[in-house]
Amino acid sequence: MKMPSIITIGELLVDWVCQEPGLKEPKIYDFKLAAGGAPANVAVALATLGYPVNFMGGVSEDLFGKWLFDYLKSTGVGTDLAIKIPQASTRQSYVFTEETGNRILDNITSKDAPDSLLQSSMLPASCFTETSLVYFGSVMQSTLAGAKSLDEILQRFPSTVLTIYDPNVRLCLWTEQKDRLIECLKQSARKTDILKLSDNELQFLSDKLDIQDAARAIFEEYQPSLLVVTMGEKGAFYISSKGEGSVKSFTVSSVEMTGAGDGFVAGLLGGIYSLAESKNKTVKETALALTPSEIESVLREANGVGALATTQPGATAGLPTKAELKEFLSKQLTSPGLN
Repeated sequence: MKMPSIITIGELLVDWVCQEPGLKEPKIYDFKLAAGGAPANVAVALATLGYPVNFMGGVSEDLFGKWLFDYLKSTGVGTDLAIKIPQASTRQSYVFTEETGNRILDNITSKDAPDSLLQSSMLPASCFTETSLVYFGSVMQSTLAGAKSLDEILQRFPSTVLTIYDPNVRLCLWTEQKDRLIECLKQSARKTDILKLSDNELQFLSDKLDIQDAARAIFEEYQPSLLVVTMGEKGAFYISSKGEGSVKSFTVSSVEMTGAGDGFVAGLLGGIYSLAESKNKTVKETALALTPSEIESVLREANGVGALATTQPGATAGLPTKAELKEFLSKQLTSPGLN
């Protein structure tokens, strides 16, 4: 059985990455241009791992948009669904790294962003029946027009397609919109098959302070097939109808954390896709039947991709190939998934 491709939906932007760690007094910093946007990063990570993936989103025709489009194509990501929108302006953001390695995103532009101007009618009907797995986030939802378009696009996929929602909340895009942000998160959580949240994002859907208690409450209320909560260096916690558990992270020589979460998501999606291939089943059938041991195996791969992504500056420079990931994981056999 030929496996249909993966689609990631949303933003493609420019990250201006500060080359100096630590936040100091106001001054002129040295920035490096890098491609960014969670859906684009996830697509690049999947392509690097060797999976068939298409990026679906708007792309501007300004200088940055042309560069980003060519960059995506050069990584092996399918660009047939990267729709060029002449009136759009490429999103840009500034990325600073604290001395601890934690990253801070600031001042993400939103005016005439190409992802928010994408329309369902711009997309070919064939793409909705030729995919097995769809990933999306919340940046496109930060404008009313973008949220409406995303909802219309998602409704066109058949129920046999597996959906994964990773909000990747950027609060600077939701100024004075917190109530709408929470409502967007709730609506998407109810509609998705796999819900992936960071520990910081739990607060938007639960008032419980303990991570595991909050996760259990969210799983019970929104009932995804699988809930995964990433906890930084503490690893990942999961809940499914078949059980719950956690997988610890790997220790690597990190340069900065940019791209760790996107790498993790790519490892998660790729792991499920590989299982489906090996079982000769659809991705959704496979995902809905995952056992705890299979989930933990997939999450170890996801942790591996996320960890390796931090070993180089920028969101995509450290992403591994499938062979590099396999080699990395094989070296952890004495204590797989442990720090």
